[in-house]
Amino acid sequence: MEGRDARGHYEELAAEYNEHWVYGPDYVPWMSGRITEALRLGPTDRIADIGSGTGLFARKVAKQLQPRHPILCVDPSEAMLGQLGTPPPVGLTPVVASAEDIAEGRTRLPYEQLDVAEEVGA
Repeated sequence: MEGRDARGHYEELAAEYNEHWVYGPDYVPWMSGRITEALRLGPTDRIADIGSGTGLFARKVAKQLQPRHPILCVDPSEAMLGQLGTPPPVGLTPVVASAEDIAEGRTRLPYEQLDVAEEVGA
């Protein structure tokens, strides 16, 4: 899917997106722990989850890690980021942007520098 077509697709799916994944009750906490371990995340790291969607994994990473700086949940779909809640959970900050927007300087992130930028896919 190209740019706007993909964005529209995810805008329509946002409310039920997490329901389309068939994860057992232990999978998301386990995978979030693996992400934290594999990336050697620490509570002082400035982290961006690029393409975070609904923040399914970022939410658990934040809960496990208790970051001093909120994890940036970066996604081009406002509806997907809207699934974080209003206000978003403590430890998460939504940023409406694509990876290309950030790479090309069209969107500035709240942190001048990141310690970790990840894309975990949900």
